[in-house]
Amino acid sequence: MLVRVLLSRSGCDLKLHPDTRIDDLVVSVADGTMTYESLVLWFGTRIVRTRP
Repeated sequence: MLVRVLLSRSGCDLKLHPDTRIDDLVVSVADGTMTYESLVLWFGTRIVRTRP
């Protein structure tokens, strides 16, 4: 996944619960049921630093 590669190069990673369904996230963005602000919040609560 491109997001993971870009995050890794920036010293970050996504901390996801094992039950997280990324495909549901993608569909909700594509069909407009998830707003930009909600997507920013979703990523913001899951991105963690892996190195300084």
